[in-house]
Amino acid sequence: MMPNKAVFLDRDGVINRPIIVDGKPYPARTVADLEILPGVNRACSDLKSAGYVLIVVTNQPDVGRGTLKKEVVEAIHKTMMQHLPIDRVEVCYHAGGELGEKCDCRKPKPGMLINAAYLRQGIPGPKCASQKYELSRKSFGQDLC
Repeated sequence: MMPNKAVFLDRDGVINRPIIVDGKPYPARTVADLEILPGVNRACSDLKSAGYVLIVVTNQPDVGRGTLKKEVVEAIHKTMMQHLPIDRVEVCYHAGGELGEKCDCRKPKPGMLINAAYLRQGIPGPKCASQKYELSRKSFGQDLC
């Protein structure tokens, strides 16, 4: 029987330690940069034991901007999934609206949530909860739940 509940986790700063440059957080640029934060493995294992599907949702606009290769991001995700009981990773690779690449999947819009939960995992949506992702005082998933 497929689980019917999920936890949506951001990647950078929740799963792994961001790279800090000039006081600003940036995503890992290589597999070697990937540092899983303390307690994440245990927390993910506890959630899996409680019957949750674990889905990482992440914006990776550097791919759309041409400053990071998609293959590198995929290798980082493969390594992350080898170390954690993550069921899937959903990624928005678009550069972002400020660069003329608007989309419905970039957080905080709910496109990744819809794609991951409903279409790929078969998780019902009317009674859902998501880990809140705050960006400019908006909550990821607010248009969905």
